[in-house]
Amino acid sequence: MDELKKFKKYEENNETLITIYFYDIKKDEVINLIQRELNKVSVIQNLSKKKKLNDRLYNLKIKIEKIMDNSIVNSLFLLNDEIYEYKFTNENMKTIKEYKLKDLYIKKDTKFDIDYIIDLFTNFDFHFVCQVNKNHLKLKKINNYKNKLINETKFLSEKNMIEILNNYILDHKINELLVCGTTINLKCFQNEKNNKLLIKDTDMNNEEISKYFYERNIEKNHILLEKKLNELNNANTNLDLFVFGKLKKEILTAIENYQLKELYIEKRKFEILKECIEDESCLNFKIIEIESLKDGDIASQFFNDYKGLMGIKYF
Repeated sequence: MDELKKFKKYEENNETLITIYFYDIKKDEVINLIQRELNKVSVIQNLSKKKKLNDRLYNLKIKIEKIMDNSIVNSLFLLNDEIYEYKFTNENMKTIKEYKLKDLYIKKDTKFDIDYIIDLFTNFDFHFVCQVNKNHLKLKKINNYKNKLINETKFLSEKNMIEILNNYILDHKINELLVCGTTINLKCFQNEKNNKLLIKDTDMNNEEISKYFYERNIEKNHILLEKKLNELNNANTNLDLFVFGKLKKEILTAIENYQLKELYIEKRKFEILKECIEDESCLNFKIIEIESLKDGDIASQFFNDYKGLMGIKYF
């Protein structure tokens, strides 16, 4: 899907770039779905926006009408004044089926929804969660846009529940397992020494679980950042190994000269940096993206004092 990245540069002011995919849908139904979108577009008041969307959807409809009857459409389309088609691979279709993703996805925006599509089909780094309801356990894996039920089982006692959870961790080689639910008895975990168990005595939906792990990852990066910043106050620290300055000057030069071992960078600036790098193979070092969770935290200080940029050289 690397070829999709080149479409990230396209941008229009009026939400007229269309990202749309169809999975396992017959030709006639695809045409009907496109016609429904055309009907929605017909009531738009902005004439310029209306014309662009109408023309682009209509051109897609013509394209689909030309394919063989009884065809099944399994493709992603990016629509501007031209039509780009990405035909789903067997792996892509396996992902849609395995994670029960939508068979139709459409978004009209100022940019193509490239990051979402790439993440959907290439990100298989998951967090693990076990939802507890009375004597019932439900083990799932989840990331930004996908989730999958792994197992469901019942437990006989609190001791049995902990045994099952520990076995989950071993069987699936889990680094962290979030255990959540209002029926959890927190006392039963007081003597449990497995620090891979993360306990929350509340019911959590998929969105809340994703947010929990997202913020947990930010906090871990804060710890790494604070440790590195503290080194600046150590008399034994070789300050020549630290790179500060402007993104497109000192930092970019250090990257292009393959000098960096680590880069601590404000998340939004990392997106800018990637646009400046012609060859992404240059980013072959540890990158720690920093975001602020609240005013005055270590990230906020980093942004104010160091412009959200700090590189660490090899030697």
